[in-house]
Amino acid sequence: MSTAGLDIRYEEEHVGYPGGSYVNRNIVVSNGSKTERFSADLTERNPMVTAAELQRYFNVSASLLPGGVIRQV
Repeated sequence: MSTAGLDIRYEEEHVGYPGGSYVNRNIVVSNGSKTERFSADLTERNPMVTAAELQRYFNVSASLLPGGVIRQV
């Protein structure tokens, strides 16, 4: 899958609430007009799901090769 034209970055959001806190770990992807956040923890567990959502959301064409490799069509 081509990432040309996409700004991809990692960010952490520290969230506090009475009795505790947690960290949201996100991969943030933007093409200038659209922005979407993906859980870095879930992406690490199954990157193909995130890749499929990137293709759908940003209208990127790709094909799946043997071994789970994505390439631009």
